[in-house]
Amino acid sequence: MRKFAISCIKFQQGGPRRILDELLPILSGWLVEHNYTADVYVGSIINELPIYERIQYVEVIGIYQKSIVFRLYWEKIITNQIARINSYHHWLSLHDISVCTEPYTRSSVYLHNPMFYSKPKINWLWFDPPQIIFRLVYLFLYKLNINSNSFIVVQQLFFKKRLLERIPEIQEKIIISRPNSIYNQDTKSSELKFDSFFYTAFPRIFKGHNLLLKIANKNPEVMFIITIDGTENRLSKYLFKKYGNLKNVKWLGRLNAEEVHKYYLSCDALFFPSELETWGLPLTEARNLGKPIVSFNDCQYLNGPLDNYDRLYLINRYDTSFSE
Repeated sequence: MRKFAISCIKFQQGGPRRILDELLPILSGWLVEHNYTADVYVGSIINELPIYERIQYVEVIGIYQKSIVFRLYWEKIITNQIARINSYHHWLSLHDISVCTEPYTRSSVYLHNPMFYSKPKINWLWFDPPQIIFRLVYLFLYKLNINSNSFIVVQQLFFKKRLLERIPEIQEKIIISRPNSIYNQDTKSSELKFDSFFYTAFPRIFKGHNLLLKIANKNPEVMFIITIDGTENRLSKYLFKKYGNLKNVKWLGRLNAEEVHKYYLSCDALFFPSELETWGLPLTEARNLGKPIVSFNDCQYLNGPLDNYDRLYLINRYDTSFSE
């Protein structure tokens, strides 16, 4: 019986966690169909994950989960030792980092962090300094033994083109795998109203929460519902201190998938201000629900998830009008 391995110890929350939640039932069905099994290496969320007959979770926590340096050591050294003992047929890393499992098993890698083509701003130094480091080192991390992979998986054509500009030799190995939405319901409304916006994203400096809240401040008649509450990190604490008194902003904090779905249904539209994405899973989820989406006309990543979507409304990044 063939046995597979998947490493995703940093898939704890936000979009990566949503991807893991989507992957597991699909993986389970595939394993049952082919009579295979899989070891899935996860972080401290192990007790939150559903049980599947053919999937065994292996918890990896502590320093390997918290530090990118030690996680790099885990991906490059420890995975080789694990592969030697377990004789996996194939190892998929979801961490942007290619594992070193040769000669014991073949491997593939899923690349999804857009930091290598980001344009950092000075306020990153205060609110999210690790992102500056990621901007400097991520392309180097991508390149480390990337040619040892059988496949290199990305989410959309735009991201693939950016990669090939920097690593042209991987052209033949790249696979574009678009994510699915957890839900697929037709809830199109008969008329378009922008009285309330929903935005689900962790407060990273490039996710656009600051701009969203500036717009909310100028549009008190419109309700903005966001999935942060001021406790997540330095950035969210600053934003809550500055805008926490706005009556037209609902600070929800982290939600589970079912709660997110309910807010999609109750809001009038998704407002998506993020400057940097490889896909933007909320875009797919809102589209599958037939929800209007407002974003900015300089967001190149919209081409993949919103191709031919007739309820997309693009505005200038500093436009404050939400009328039809």
